[in-house]
Amino acid sequence: MKELIAIQNELKVLKAQSKPGIKFKYRTTEQIFQEVKPICKKYGVLLTVSDEVVCKGERYYVKSTAKVQKDGEIVEASGWAREPEAIMSMSLPQITGSCSSYARKTAMGGLFNLDDNHDPDSDNGIPVNEPVVTVEQLKELDDFIDSSDGKTQAWIIKYKNENMLRKDAEGMLNKLRSKK
Repeated sequence: MKELIAIQNELKVLKAQSKPGIKFKYRTTEQIFQEVKPICKKYGVLLTVSDEVVCKGERYYVKSTAKVQKDGEIVEASGWAREPEAIMSMSLPQITGSCSSYARKTAMGGLFNLDDNHDPDSDNGIPVNEPVVTVEQLKELDDFIDSSDGKTQAWIIKYKNENMLRKDAEGMLNKLRSKK
């Protein structure tokens, strides 16, 4: 879908949010929506994001799927987040909402190929301009999540994210493909 390529190239969502006591900046789901909606409108593309609660073993995960559609063509990417056992300062609905927000942010980050904007979590000496995972790689990893056993699913979910390096994603995929 050529419109998605145009949106990916045009969309910029800086990590501008911060909280007291947190030493890094981050982007929110709301920021992504705010920036992407006018661009989707400009290209006549419909964006939808949906959530599904999935039980894997004894743990619950929120799987969010971000889709863009135009003229019957659909491109989608998914993001996963696991609900923690408990967060003392949050009620159960707040925990689920927080988990959903993170999964949605991850799904949209993958779909729109949002760049890293220097994330301290990835500050490991790798050049910032090294290519990140593609939408196709994220989709293939999601397909493996859907079709794998619990141990493999947990491994994929643990390491898969929108900012992982393309070569790391390819290494994961090669390992998973060889197990088929």
